[in-house]
Amino acid sequence: MVIIFYHGDRPFTGPTEVAELYEDCDGVLTDYIPRRRAFLFDLNTIPESELPDDPEVPALYAVLRIMQIIFSLDLSTKIREVLERLKPYSERPRYRRLIRLLWFYFVSYGKKRSNQEVTAVADTIKQIIGEKEMTTILEHYIAEGEARGEARGKVRGKILATLELRIGAVPQWIENAIQSTTDSIALDSLAAHAKTCKSLEEFAEALK
Repeated sequence: MVIIFYHGDRPFTGPTEVAELYEDCDGVLTDYIPRRRAFLFDLNTIPESELPDDPEVPALYAVLRIMQIIFSLDLSTKIREVLERLKPYSERPRYRRLIRLLWFYFVSYGKKRSNQEVTAVADTIKQIIGEKEMTTILEHYIAEGEARGEARGKVRGKILATLELRIGAVPQWIENAIQSTTDSIALDSLAAHAKTCKSLEEFAEALK
């Protein structure tokens, strides 16, 4: 059996026929590709009421539910509901570790979270697993944020240096636009454009 497990910010639209997943393979493999339809498990299309909810295995529901809502705009409210369900198990080491992992997942994936959202979820976790451990988690979050900020700063510096070396002085408005870009993927794209663009006007198009 072939299973496709999917969660994202929109419903799954890819192929479910296994053969379609290997269209680019060499013809020699054609005879060995299974001709069957994969079983699609798309969390976007499954109602919360149909998620497996076994009190003997509460971690399964918690993980699936948070993966299901990770892209929601009101995630901080929904995630608190999930975490509250884990509160009765919070004295068990394995569930304390799970709560920590869910926290890291919350701050690392999905849409960009505001400080208000992060604080709200942090307060909920603090109530569940205690102030001391929550401090450690927050320290880790802050350290990760600082590391990401430092990495983005280096990329911005490389973009400006590349443009100045290849094309010449960079106008202040372009420098400001680069400095205000916070998305790592966007910065990587700008870095690639800086290496190939033929003029500042062409690079400016990538900033739009």
